Amino acid sequence: MAVPASGMLSLISIRKEFGVNNYNGYIGSISNVGLTSLSTGGFGTINAVNASSNRPNQSAPHHMTEFYSYDHDAANEEEEKEKGR
Repeated sequence: MAVPASGMLSLISIRKEFGVNNYNGYIGSISNVGLTSLSTGGFGTINAVNASSNRPNQSAPHHMTEFYSYDHDAANEEEEKEKGR
């Protein structure tokens, strides 16, 4: 489940999107989550399949709103065809 498109966001939940591809998922104990690390790929490569408005631009100053609608496991149409979906 992707990051919500609006409303209040949580650093822990954004980290969950990177860890288990689910903003509301369970990932166990999480500590030392920072906006800079999330925004610059410190917890996984930023998925560039997302529209540029739906992913962090990796440049300071970082904002949580850059993550609205971010989907860490989003795939492009070619990848979906290769998977047979």
